[in-house]
Amino acid sequence: MSTACQVCGESFESVRLLEGHMKTHPKPYRCDRCGTSFFLPGQRADHRCVPPPSPTPNNCMLCGASFPSQAHLKLHLREHLPDGFIKHSLTCDICGESYKDLHMLQLHR
Repeated sequence: MSTACQVCGESFESVRLLEGHMKTHPKPYRCDRCGTSFFLPGQRADHRCVPPPSPTPNNCMLCGASFPSQAHLKLHLREHLPDGFIKHSLTCDICGESYKDLHMLQLHR
């Protein structure tokens, strides 16, 4: 391995000294996909990153929890709502009974 700095050309007696020297240079070339920074534009161009995984349709966008179906996710999302929100929204207008599930409220009526 060459012990010359690719940024400034300075030579070093060992790879370890070169590695220490490289920490003195800024890394202005940042990958737009993963955020990794590089000393030289060519390093960024040669870089093959794996972008962060995109959320799956059944992952909670608030806490990242994963669920087997959209229905399970919807039930989970209610946990993030403020207290009283669901009860107010899913209360029978005839008897005042509260339901956590709209389907159950509709069956009740």
